[in-house]
Amino acid sequence: MYNILIVSHGDIAKGYLNTTEMIMGEVENVMAIGIQPGEGTEDYGDKVFKVANELYTKDGLLILTDLYGGTPCNICISRILPYFAKVQIIAGFNLPILLEALGSRNNSLEESINTLLDIGNMGIVDVNTIVKNKRIDDEDE
Repeated sequence: MYNILIVSHGDIAKGYLNTTEMIMGEVENVMAIGIQPGEGTEDYGDKVFKVANELYTKDGLLILTDLYGGTPCNICISRILPYFAKVQIIAGFNLPILLEALGSRNNSLEESINTLLDIGNMGIVDVNTIVKNKRIDDEDE
């Protein structure tokens, strides 16, 4: 079973973890670390590396980052990818990705990536269009 590290700016990572536990109950082997205002990248990088090292297993580590090209993602690229053999990073993650990742950790990390990306994309919807189309369908009946 792979473990999960959530990294972000500010408290977004912790918020996602708290929200997940509200939905699913307590989850194990998932940690969240956000870079705080004024925190140096070296200190944050050291924290991320330490936690990644604790979470890493032979089955791998999934890292979810809030923003591709942002400091948390860049730190994972520079400090985690070169050191650990089995790591996958998804940038721009959302709650459906995290929930699916937790539910599919018995699958291999490599097998999970495409599904997680699909779930993330499907989680982004234009609600107005759905509601409008539903109303039209209801009127047609």
